[in-house]
Amino acid sequence: MKEKTRLPKSVKKFIRKEKARIRREILNLEEQQKLIDQLYKRFLGEGAEREEKEVKDKKDKKTEKERGRAKPIIQTPQKKSQKEVISKV
Repeated sequence: MKEKTRLPKSVKKFIRKEKARIRREILNLEEQQKLIDQLYKRFLGEGAEREEKEVKDKKDKKTEKERGRAKPIIQTPQKKSQKEVISKV
């Protein structure tokens, strides 16, 4: 049985506002439905694909670090506290 996908409140709000905008601006009913379907597909259809990309990206990062191509860590000098500044004066 397929489980329903729950969307965050912010995404639901965005979809609701976009649907209203589409219905206001587009007079052709077929075009409206097409755009609304694309809107839903953008948020619901990419879920599985996005997860696969994230897993693939994590694997790529791991292999990059193993190869020794990771960016070096650059340390910046720490700020001196007021006590250190006063004691040297």
